[in-house]
Amino acid sequence: MITVFSGGVWALIQQSDLLSKIILMILLALSIICWSLFLYLILRAREQQYYIARFTQKIMVSNDLSVLAASSNHYSLAGQYAQAVTELVKTVGSVRALDTRGWDLLQQSLLQRAEQLMTYSESASAVLSTCASVSPLLGLFGTVWGLVHAFMNIAATQSADITAVAPGIAEALITTIAGLLVAIPALVMYNVTLQMHTRMRERVYGLVDAVLLFLHKYA
Repeated sequence: MITVFSGGVWALIQQSDLLSKIILMILLALSIICWSLFLYLILRAREQQYYIARFTQKIMVSNDLSVLAASSNHYSLAGQYAQAVTELVKTVGSVRALDTRGWDLLQQSLLQRAEQLMTYSESASAVLSTCASVSPLLGLFGTVWGLVHAFMNIAATQSADITAVAPGIAEALITTIAGLLVAIPALVMYNVTLQMHTRMRERVYGLVDAVLLFLHKYA
């Protein structure tokens, strides 16, 4: 059985050259970033859904435009959208004076602002996608470098015995394993966040519809 901290893999890592250790450190940093960001996105998505649901409920039972400015959390997606709607209504003036074309333009503006906020909110997921793409390449680079290093040792010792070659090859493959251990979870996390963003978009579109109904009722 391979033990990580007493011989085995840990010993191979300790015996690796500087470049291999740097690659492993980079992969470790990417793994920490991915897991931290993933947990943050999960907690953030739950918080956003709560504020969107609460804000949607508020405007559905209110008849006063002041409810838009009275959003409890201006740092949430719902609060930022409420601010955007308030500014848009101010630029439009009286919604009662809008004709059919004016309402269509207002609806497009509301959807555009919602899309802008969602695009900004979803941008963090690109980090997970980047890590999932870069990690295997870093692992492969470490493997190639390790194999080159092993063959250089063979040339230096003038021996191709398996006992001399195996440690170098095993050392080279460690980076490949590390790259996959980072890339596979990162890819799964990215797909999960895509599903979360899809559900979030549905809630935001529901919020846009609620705002339009609210403005129609106010008009």
